[in-house]
Amino acid sequence: MAEDMDLTWSLYEAGHGVRFVTEAVCYPLEPHNYHFMKRQLRRWSHGFVQNLRLHWRDVVQEPTLRSIVAVAMWDATISSVAYLFLLPALAVAVSPIFLLGYVIDLPAVLVPVLFQAAERREIRRAIASLPGFLVQRLLNGFFMLKAVWTEFVMRQPLHAYEKGH
Repeated sequence: MAEDMDLTWSLYEAGHGVRFVTEAVCYPLEPHNYHFMKRQLRRWSHGFVQNLRLHWRDVVQEPTLRSIVAVAMWDATISSVAYLFLLPALAVAVSPIFLLGYVIDLPAVLVPVLFQAAERREIRRAIASLPGFLVQRLLNGFFMLKAVWTEFVMRQPLHAYEKGH
């Protein structure tokens, strides 16, 4: 489902290095409505989990890749549960102060984005995208948890490739 990830991890497994150009900038085609975004996020989430299942033995051997995947899995599971369920439950049951957890999450993304945006003179554009990030964070959390549940727990892999755009 995520052929670019599969290719990258396969190259690592074969002993090849994978590099990137830090100056490269990508402006992807964004889904124009929720229907297409849902397809895209579903495909990406299941693709990540499927690649993890396929390549996990080799992923843990490569220190950089292991760290990236560990952070991604933390974000996909623990952070998503906190973001979607724990923070709202604590805000209702204990105190609204727990809603500050959403504010604390922002700098982890906003600071590196602003540094890169400053280099490209796109700070206003980056700040304007912030509301979209909040929505995307919620949707990503939902789709990643669903993918982890269906792929790992239920053992029901996604087979249908639905292009998001």
